[in-house]
Amino acid sequence: MRTPILFAVSLLFTTSALAVAPEAPPVDAIRLSEVVGKVEARPEFAFIDQIDYSDGVYQVVFYMKDGAEVRIEYDVRTGEPIVPKVESTKPAQ
Repeated sequence: MRTPILFAVSLLFTTSALAVAPEAPPVDAIRLSEVVGKVEARPEFAFIDQIDYSDGVYQVVFYMKDGAEVRIEYDVRTGEPIVPKVESTKPAQ
């Protein structure tokens, strides 16, 4: 009877050790509170819904007073918004 319990406990510790730790921003990253301040200072800002960090970018989802959802990425080192690259649809000449 003790063997199944010991097996279950050892399995629990083994599987939790395999979990991947979340990625942390680099040591030279700006403070997250600075990014939050920039978002909250926007005209007609209502509230922040979500903030994530991945691959050197803070991804922020927030809402405006009119209910519009806004998604902006901020560079983790500079705190500046990342402008999406738009490819030209003009035909090459």
